[in-house]
Amino acid sequence: MDRLSFFKQGLSSVLEATSSLIGIKKAADSFTEAVNDALSEVRTNIGIHLPSLDNEMYAGAETTLDTIGQLGFTAIEVSAFYRGKVHLLPPAEFKALAKKAGLKITAAYLTKGPTLTPEERANYASSKAETEENVEQERRNTGDNENPTVEPAEINNTKQVKDPDTEWWEEAIETYKQLGCKYLSLAYQPEGDSDKAIDDFVAYVSLIKAIATKEGMQLCFHPTTATLVPQNGVSALDKIAERCDAETLLLEIDTFEAEQAGIDARELMKHFGKRVALLHLHDEYNVGDSGRIDFDATIKEASRLGIENIYIEVHNFVQPPINCIEKSIYYVESLPSINY
Repeated sequence: MDRLSFFKQGLSSVLEATSSLIGIKKAADSFTEAVNDALSEVRTNIGIHLPSLDNEMYAGAETTLDTIGQLGFTAIEVSAFYRGKVHLLPPAEFKALAKKAGLKITAAYLTKGPTLTPEERANYASSKAETEENVEQERRNTGDNENPTVEPAEINNTKQVKDPDTEWWEEAIETYKQLGCKYLSLAYQPEGDSDKAIDDFVAYVSLIKAIATKEGMQLCFHPTTATLVPQNGVSALDKIAERCDAETLLLEIDTFEAEQAGIDARELMKHFGKRVALLHLHDEYNVGDSGRIDFDATIKEASRLGIENIYIEVHNFVQPPINCIEKSIYYVESLPSINY
């Protein structure tokens, strides 16, 4: 049942009871239809973290996106990149399906870690550059441009000194740019909180940031519980934030990851302020089920900070995923902090 049917059913129940007493069944039907028409234009700014419905998307992307739109979502944070496609669909086709469902693709979420360490990446670039120079020198030594011993294609292939990480991110970001994403959220975490681990992570962020900026996208970081838990009073996130300014790296706060770290998401938002660009409404199961997270106050704080990109995430399912998503958005839409 979509949210319009949900509201309509509730109204119809009340009006039918009234009409049985005063005989205005026809008027009740007309009124319900009028309310249904009015509600068709009612929307919040709540989006969905699409990995919540990964299996459904692969089973039927068009049907799933249509259902998401009918439930009242207006935006999606997409993932599932593979070789220039999203959920195995070309970007133009995926974007068209989302638009048809009334959904705007606002962010991309990726967990891709580095293939090379910063040291290996530097050596890789140096090795490639040396190969390029050797090939070019051999071409010059032949003195025969018509019949060189090295094929021109081989020379051209060495002109681009790119490591595997750079090549992967360039393709991914170009794909998400075609979808219209404004934000790129990195969910890969540093491998510990040592200075070396943080420095390696920051170097990886710098690589991605350069590519994202070139394509007009803003880079965010989605910290998990381990990255949020303080060690000797300082968390890995604190160290990352100290090394990367807001212009380099924005943040995506997750309510459940924060709760598991013993932190109120509101405190994180207050601490980092305008640096928080994205918010995940995430609970242990369906949003609102645990009773441990004050989602109403969290949304109010997000509104105060001007955070417009808010996504419902469900990770652990107690019902079929689409039912969990449906229950979650109905709960969120019932909160006083939600604006229509």
